[in-house]
Amino acid sequence: MEDNTYLAIGSILDRRYEIKRHLASGGFGKTYLVTTKLGGHKKVVKEFFLSSFCERDAERKEVTISVPKNKEIFDTQKRKFLREAERCHSMEHPNIVWVSDLFEANGTAYYVMDYVDGETLEDKMQKLKGKPMPEDEVMRYLNQMLSALEYVHAKGFLHLDIKPGNIMVDKAGNAMLIDFGASKQFDIDSDEQNVVTTTAGLAYTPGYAPFEQQMGRIDALGPYSDIYALGATLYRLLVAKKPPTAMEIQEQGMPKMDNITPVLANVITKSMAFSRNDRLGSVAEIRALLNNETPCAQPGNINNDETICGENAATQVVEDRQRDTIRKITKKSRYVWGAAAGVVAVVVGVVMSFMLMGSSETVETVKFADFVETIGNETFDMVAVEGGTFKMGATPEQGEDVSYERSRPVHDVTLDNYYIGKTEVTQALWNAVMGNGLDEKSDDLMPVRNVSWDEACEFCARLSEMTGKKYHLPTEAQWEYAARGGNKSNGYRYSGSNDLGDVAWNIGNSENKVHAVALKKANELGLYDMSGNVSEWCLDWWHDGYPAEPQMNPQGEPTGEYRVHRGGNSWFDAVHCVVSDRGRSPKPKGENLGFRLAMTP
Repeated sequence: MEDNTYLAIGSILDRRYEIKRHLASGGFGKTYLVTTKLGGHKKVVKEFFLSSFCERDAERKEVTISVPKNKEIFDTQKRKFLREAERCHSMEHPNIVWVSDLFEANGTAYYVMDYVDGETLEDKMQKLKGKPMPEDEVMRYLNQMLSALEYVHAKGFLHLDIKPGNIMVDKAGNAMLIDFGASKQFDIDSDEQNVVTTTAGLAYTPGYAPFEQQMGRIDALGPYSDIYALGATLYRLLVAKKPPTAMEIQEQGMPKMDNITPVLANVITKSMAFSRNDRLGSVAEIRALLNNETPCAQPGNINNDETICGENAATQVVEDRQRDTIRKITKKSRYVWGAAAGVVAVVVGVVMSFMLMGSSETVETVKFADFVETIGNETFDMVAVEGGTFKMGATPEQGEDVSYERSRPVHDVTLDNYYIGKTEVTQALWNAVMGNGLDEKSDDLMPVRNVSWDEACEFCARLSEMTGKKYHLPTEAQWEYAARGGNKSNGYRYSGSNDLGDVAWNIGNSENKVHAVALKKANELGLYDMSGNVSEWCLDWWHDGYPAEPQMNPQGEPTGEYRVHRGGNSWFDAVHCVVSDRGRSPKPKGENLGFRLAMTP
């Protein structure tokens, strides 16, 4: 029998989304499969609908509250629903289902999520019919969840409902964390430990919630609370049984875990310790156990000062020395290259004079080569990329794990000559062109970030006006060709190496922060940080997948909902730093989004 509390099939939401199917209904909301009016892309829409309070009018549109005293409760919960959407909208990570839009309509609120064509880990367990999931498969999902959870915690959020039913796996085998309905924000900059900002009560799933969550101890929540739930999820997958509750663990201890690798059994046991003081306190500590290393931090401490130990200490010293060297070279080269740029300007002026005078003599054009641009006291390098034809997309050397349809089909692309920035645009260069810093506390050699696509384009326009050259964001094809090394390519998985640590700041070595440019090795063209550090805006509108036919200087779709960014960043894992991986965002800004210059000869 049809549920008339759903919106009708075919209904249009916010003039952009057409409802195609009813997916689920719960106490706090309803979910729908929709398609976008522009492009026909599948999305999932969540509608705020309190089943015990709400009704739908006869035309199956407007949400109404028949009991006046319930209206205040509805309004309060709707505000919380929208705050949940805003939290999710602020989180963009390849292993988190992203909320792309939120709006109010029909007397209630909605948010829009990416559609994942797949199934939950709980669905997978049901198919196994009481058998455990193979450890290699579990480890693949665990690494992806560790990356997602580390990102969530670094942004100051707790998920508080991690379980197999809230982890989706798409058809390419990529696990994604969903449903942040129970999530809370904790103050990572507070002087007091474990401060959690919330106005809502604590919901939980038995077996996956630590004791502090069951007791409603908001003040006692921390990243270790999510670690508990992750341990319980591992138990469910590897033991194929419902995990014990916190009280059962307190009274009886952890059940025996036969036929599980000791290191994984140890991770589960230490993650699910009854007392949060005895529990693993961070993703870093789980990784240390998996790698048989000694963690730097103490369990349960979410506000400890940054500690550098072991190999990281040596890395920090080297990084500091490299930073000092770059400063000295940059400062010195400003004047040397400024003079050289002046000479080039004279040569170009002479050539242009001959052309304007209509000389019949053949005048040799300026050589297509690397050059240095000077803006005030700042200089930056532009690298000449000789055009050619290359295979764009998830080519074999990118690895079997790079199987996203968004990077397929592999197709031939031919490009003309162009220039591209040797490094990401720095804070110093931004200041020189725009006259103000996006981050006053940022080092001059840090890549500029938290910059919108429009702001990046405005920067290019101002720089073009200052120099008389045609600066712009690189097209997606220009970006990938340069990241691959152009016609000097050695066929690497990442930009410049098959060893990610050599060329990129990523989740494995970045300590959840962005680093100064050019500290890692350059690729074959001499370009730095095209894998990792900050994601880089491209000129194109997003399109799902590529055309199969060969392309000549492709510009992407003429319109769309999203803009493309490439290269991965400091919060991404290895698979999302390969040169063929693609990202998208309609967001005006992002703390992990920067850009690199391109220039048309």
